[in-house]
Amino acid sequence: MLLPPRNSKGNTSLGEYLDALEERTGKRDPRLDAAGVPDAGEGVWSIFWKMYSGKPIPFSELRAWAELTGEDLGPWESETIRQMSLVAVKEANSG
Repeated sequence: MLLPPRNSKGNTSLGEYLDALEERTGKRDPRLDAAGVPDAGEGVWSIFWKMYSGKPIPFSELRAWAELTGEDLGPWESETIRQMSLVAVKEANSG
């Protein structure tokens, strides 16, 4: 199967993988249609999908990403993104 290019760490994000899978098979994974994200959470949601690669996102990566992009991540955003990655990994491994 043709997968999207890997990032500098050799990983492909779940979002990129699912997009490539849809292109290849014509079947859309429901996880791509994340409905109901409140406007106030759009920034956190967007950062999560940019960073998530199927593994928990450590605080060190969040800090490095914020420094590289100039994004100001507060403690609650960092903790939320970290927790989202933990839940995503748990869900991916449960099925």
